[in-house]
Amino acid sequence: SKFHWQISSANRLIGTFVRAEKKSPFFGASPTTPVPTTRVQSQPTRTWKLGSQNTLNNNMLIDSVFGFCCYWTHYFPQPGTAVAGNPASQENTTGLLTGPLGAIPGTVSERYQARSSVSYVTGKHQLKVGMDLNWERQDSTRPNEYPSGSYTLVFNQGVPNELRTYNTPTNPVDREYGQAAYVTDTWSLGRVTLSYGVRWERYHNFIPEQSKAAGQFSSAQTFQALDVLTWSGVVPRAGMNWDVTGDGKTSLKVNFGRYLQAAQ
Repeated sequence: SKFHWQISSANRLIGTFVRAEKKSPFFGASPTTPVPTTRVQSQPTRTWKLGSQNTLNNNMLIDSVFGFCCYWTHYFPQPGTAVAGNPASQENTTGLLTGPLGAIPGTVSERYQARSSVSYVTGKHQLKVGMDLNWERQDSTRPNEYPSGSYTLVFNQGVPNELRTYNTPTNPVDREYGQAAYVTDTWSLGRVTLSYGVRWERYHNFIPEQSKAAGQFSSAQTFQALDVLTWSGVVPRAGMNWDVTGDGKTSLKVNFGRYLQAAQ
């Protein structure tokens, strides 16, 4: 869905919302993974944004937007299979799997983003100042334990050979915050147009304090906050567009830029 509200001749509001979901009822089915052993995959997705464009006068425009994008991937055993007395098992010689499969990580991907810029046009110059803020999380989770047990029995020609255990439940949370600010100018000089600017960026990756519940083969734990890394820097942008023949049919473009490690 999308809406566009022209509040006045100088102000308008824009919004979008997208909802989707991927479903795979027999995820992982193969000759060695029969249907009762497959997983049900569900991956809902949500995306929305709300923005405004405001013309303050004939020379100045403010363009702002705030939005969210995410998806969550979940894996569940087939209904009625993850019951007590029906543990997962694997035969080494054939690769045949039986029972509800052991833990598999799901995914949490969430991102909030805010952007705003102010453009000012005067004479031969088009000046633009803006900022970009990001708040992001992306984790692999194993949040569920089932009565069938958090383990897989491994056999070799029918003889018990190995017990594979899983550290469930786990639902980790990590964070990456990014900030950026920039200023650019476009300068028209007859048949030559120059564009140049500078951008500052900072990325901070960290893990907040969090706890894990006790599982069948793991104890409850609390993990202290951890500051992983911080990147920051200032980078240039420069470009030229030359209308070679003066009739707008042939142009020569030259651009130079430097990008930081996580820049977009």
